[in-house]
Amino acid sequence: MADPAKNTTNESPVNRRLYVYAIVMLALTVAAVAALPWISVRSGFGGVSWNGFGSQNISGSAEDTLDASPGGPGWLLLVTAIVAFLAAVSYLVPATRGYTRSLLWVAAICALGTTAVPIAVLVSPDWYTGDLLDQFGGGMLNARDYLYTPVVVVEVLLLLGLAALCWFAATTLSDDDPSEDSSPADDRVSPADD
Repeated sequence: MADPAKNTTNESPVNRRLYVYAIVMLALTVAAVAALPWISVRSGFGGVSWNGFGSQNISGSAEDTLDASPGGPGWLLLVTAIVAFLAAVSYLVPATRGYTRSLLWVAAICALGTTAVPIAVLVSPDWYTGDLLDQFGGGMLNARDYLYTPVVVVEVLLLLGLAALCWFAATTLSDDDPSEDSSPADDRVSPADD
């Protein structure tokens, strides 16, 4: 007879891997969206944009160098994505499976806390740009006019989704080996047990 204490949850190995793959894909997407332009200043001769990491992308005949750039809080998003990625992958490695639940909790807390970065950019784009736009308009440019709001909103939603998925996975994944799951063959009584 199968031991009912062996598998305390009703998830299958397929569901477990789906959690892992979903967390990995969401973490990679969080990092990718942070690399998209968050602020863009376009003119008739070209433009300059900055992603969540504070890196600039110059197109057209815009000036080659600028004295300032945003602080780049996107690095916190990258760290969060790496933590979530490692937490999910730890479930696939048998030697680290015992730490997966703790790592998933850490990833959920990191993702929830890091959500404050894009929210702060949405609430106060000047916090992100600093004195960057002063170089273009002498203090006459409003940072909110140059913010790619859809990209930043998507980042907020992705981080909230990553936090929720890590939390859900931490509460439902068991620490036992997926190959040790009970199967219908385990329910048969062998002649040696009689």
